[in-house]
Amino acid sequence: MLQTLYTRVITELLKLHRMGIKDWFKRPEPTPVPTFAETEAITAKELAEDYSESFEKDVSTAIDLLEEEDEKLVEPKIESPAEEYDVGDIDADVLLDDDMSSNFEINVIEHTDITDLESPLENAEIVGDISQEVDM
Repeated sequence: MLQTLYTRVITELLKLHRMGIKDWFKRPEPTPVPTFAETEAITAKELAEDYSESFEKDVSTAIDLLEEEDEKLVEPKIESPAEEYDVGDIDADVLLDDDMSSNFEINVIEHTDITDLESPLENAEIVGDISQEVDM
C-alpha cells in the first residue's frame, strides 16, 4: 500500500511538472473507484430487477395463454391396416375350435419378373441433415 502511495505521488509530480501548477489546480477530481462490495451490491440489484421483469413477463404470457379460447382439435380417423386380419369380438369357444382359418396367404403378392418393379427410393425426398443427394 505504501508503495502504491509513493507511485501515485511520483506520477502526480511528473504530471505537475509537465502541465504546470495552474493546470494542476484546475483539473477535475478523479472519480472514485467503487469497491468490490459496492460493485457486488449494484450487480445484485440489477440482477434482481432483471429477474423480476423476466418473471412478470413469463407470468403474463402464461396468463394470456390460459385465458385464450381452447382450440377444438379434430381427431383424424385412423384406418387400421389390420382390418383384414381382425375378426372383431369372438367367444372363447371359437378359439378352441380345431377348424381355424390361416392368415398366412393374405396380402401376398407374387412377382415373376422383378425388372418391372419401380425402385422404392426413386421419388424419395432427402430429410434430415444430409446436405447433398445420395446416389444408390
